[in-house]
Amino acid sequence: MQTSDLELHKLTKDSPDYASTLPRILSLSNDIFNPHPESKYASLSVWRDRMSHQTSLIIYMTLANQETDVPAAFLFAH
Repeated sequence: MQTSDLELHKLTKDSPDYASTLPRILSLSNDIFNPHPESKYASLSVWRDRMSHQTSLIIYMTLANQETDVPAAFLFAH
């Protein structure tokens, strides 16, 4: 079985790619957990609010050697 290498990333509210990456991580979360569309867990505004705290961060992984950094896994600490 062939495996792909993964790249580790850190996202904070001050990250240069914050605005484009946070929605992609939320999309992955919604794909995994399938929350009700009106749920706070599916809300980008709630995620932005939680990320606004100084200590909040998301550690995420992407497949290496890909043209785009599509998140494959994440851990949200807030």
